[in-house]
Amino acid sequence: MAPSAGVNLLFPSSARSEALQCSVPGRAGSPHPVQGLLERFEAGPGCAAREPGNQETHVVALGRVTGDPRLPSCSQVTVHLKPLSPPWPALRSVRLLLSSRLPVAWWLRAEALPPGLLLQVEVSSNSSVRAHGVGLSVHTVRSLPFRPRALHRWTVKHHGSLSSMTHTAQGNQVYIRLGEDPTQPAVCQLQSMFLSHNYIVSDLQPQEVQGCSRPRQADRTGPEVHVIKLHSSGSGLCGSLQVEVVVSLLPPLGKSKAARVVLILSSSVPVNWAVVAGGVRGHVTVHVGVTSLFRV
Repeated sequence: MAPSAGVNLLFPSSARSEALQCSVPGRAGSPHPVQGLLERFEAGPGCAAREPGNQETHVVALGRVTGDPRLPSCSQVTVHLKPLSPPWPALRSVRLLLSSRLPVAWWLRAEALPPGLLLQVEVSSNSSVRAHGVGLSVHTVRSLPFRPRALHRWTVKHHGSLSSMTHTAQGNQVYIRLGEDPTQPAVCQLQSMFLSHNYIVSDLQPQEVQGCSRPRQADRTGPEVHVIKLHSSGSGLCGSLQVEVVVSLLPPLGKSKAARVVLILSSSVPVNWAVVAGGVRGHVTVHVGVTSLFRV
């Protein structure tokens, strides 16, 4: 697991000098406009294969759920499903095997998948499955194994082959890219330490934020200026995953005019900054330090 990261965020709300005089920086509580999150990626036994044809099978085994205090249930695990490359083949079906030692509330979230796609899900008898954006056919398996080799053998015996298998000790987020990947081997050979950008489990947790803010006045004409200072960051597992800090700009509730935002991003360690501004209208100016990379 990657080590934790500490983040300090300062968010003045106007470019004018007097707006910079916010209160003395301290712990930012729930009213603060900024939330800090740290995502640690987990590695464990697993494998991947290209599995050609009209069906693909993905296996996820999770030993323990690391509860997210932002969610109503401490046993919820979110599975993010997204195609490797759209459009999705009309005749290709997807099967998920979800195994866990303890009860898990699996929550499947589909992105860029056809609305008529029906997922075939097999799940341990102690758990439940819900979905958003995709149809479900759920079958409870009382004898679904958990140990890596036993689960791998069970899947091959009952379904012939598999596209991916991810087995980790803990986490609360799962990312699966659906579709045939020609770069993968023909057979999913179980590895003792498996890590892939396309099939991965993570632990997403809120982080304490130090900062201050000042409410934006209605008559202000300057842009919003947000300063983010990152003191440390976890390194990628085995050096194969680059450290990336994502800054997500969320649109305000209700109708609003186009935004003018200035982001000043500073880090004591080299990182890759990524700015995501889905649904935000307007203009965003970004300033980054010389030791960092930036992408939108």
